[in-house]
Amino acid sequence: ILLTLLWLLPLSFSSHSNFLWDMVHGDVLPKLRGGQESHGFSPGYFILLLPLMFFPASLLLPEGIRLAWLDRRKIHMKFLLAWIIPNWIFFELIPTKLPQYVLPIYPALALILSLAALRLISISPGFKNFLSKIYQIIWVACASVLSLVLIILPKRIDGTYSLVGVLIALSLFILSLLILW
Repeated sequence: ILLTLLWLLPLSFSSHSNFLWDMVHGDVLPKLRGGQESHGFSPGYFILLLPLMFFPASLLLPEGIRLAWLDRRKIHMKFLLAWIIPNWIFFELIPTKLPQYVLPIYPALALILSLAALRLISISPGFKNFLSKIYQIIWVACASVLSLVLIILPKRIDGTYSLVGVLIALSLFILSLLILW
């Protein structure tokens, strides 16, 4: 509270307003009531974006989910799940959705996926079940989409293709296939 007051009070005094009240009333509450600034989406938006937004680590999501379920009674996993689940539910339920809203959840997710990667290295040489194979195909599709965006976006913005964009896109796609392999 003290750290927050150290910037909140001077800001409020310098602007001759109640910054916190104005922020909650003018910005936060409208976003909780309805889709603000044409950013309204239905629940599930962040789940659908996760493979793309957490790329390339999203390849480990199936194994991370499995690990989280198996270790759910361990204290470190309880902490990480208590960090992820309530926040994720909250962000999925509010009508206004921007991709950066879930960024505070990503460190906990990264910790779970790093534990999953270490477990895969020490126990299993690769993914074994059918659902993981399907997810891997989706992951390569995301890599392909990202590669295409790097090629198409400069054309849409400037009207010309970027050689650097094409090289980066090709590198991204090849590296994605190597990671998958």
